[in-house]
Amino acid sequence: MGDGTLQLTLREWRGHFLNPIGLIVQACVGAVLGVSGPFGTQDTVAFLPRILYWIWVVYSTYGIGLFGLTFFQTLLKDRPIWVQSLVSGCFNGLAISLYIVSLNLLIFGPSSMPYGPSSFLFRVFLIGFFVTAAGAAIASIVYSRQKEAPTNSKDLQPPFVPLMERLPLDKRGELVALSVEDHYVRVKTTAGVEMILMRLSDAIRETGETWGDQVHRSHWVSYAQVASARREGDRAILTMKDGADVPVSRANLPKIREAGLLPR
Repeated sequence: MGDGTLQLTLREWRGHFLNPIGLIVQACVGAVLGVSGPFGTQDTVAFLPRILYWIWVVYSTYGIGLFGLTFFQTLLKDRPIWVQSLVSGCFNGLAISLYIVSLNLLIFGPSSMPYGPSSFLFRVFLIGFFVTAAGAAIASIVYSRQKEAPTNSKDLQPPFVPLMERLPLDKRGELVALSVEDHYVRVKTTAGVEMILMRLSDAIRETGETWGDQVHRSHWVSYAQVASARREGDRAILTMKDGADVPVSRANLPKIREAGLLPR
């Protein structure tokens, strides 16, 4: 397991979990469960605390389940769907059941589980397992169909990058990074490296529609070419897909956080 897998998981997890519509839906689900009072909470917990309890349970278990599902689908993306479903289901079933049992013991005590913690643990494990396994299977099937779906030829066109017109034909590829060297800008693409006599600010203006930004007074990077990111004191280091390291100054840390490359 590499840092890239965890960073990608956290980036996708934040995007899904913090979606405003999703947060509203979870609150509504929690409120409905609070009113109905499943698992005996209708008889043992007062109305308002029960509503708050179930909203919290929905938010927290959804967060745990979403993380496990996203992580194992990223880690096992080359494995069959049934492997992804089985592994993520087992992880989430165990994690969620242990969490719920611990939460109930902490808040309500042993009386909240009349048949004992082990029986309650097993029932919650089964719920977490089957919900996650089904979700993993559905998500994998939908994703595979999206990959197989025909794509409009217009969507296959790379973003327009005026800077490419300054490069020899054999050096034109996907833009990776720009770096200042004396009065030159070192333009790195997936096809090679070329030195161009111009200012970095002018070269950045010619990156066109490429998703990237200036991360240091001497460096610009394409975010799509970043393999991993790590903090080093008050700065950060971006490791590109070609293995090169690019420093990020302290003033530019918010940019890479906003791009989802570093935790907030």
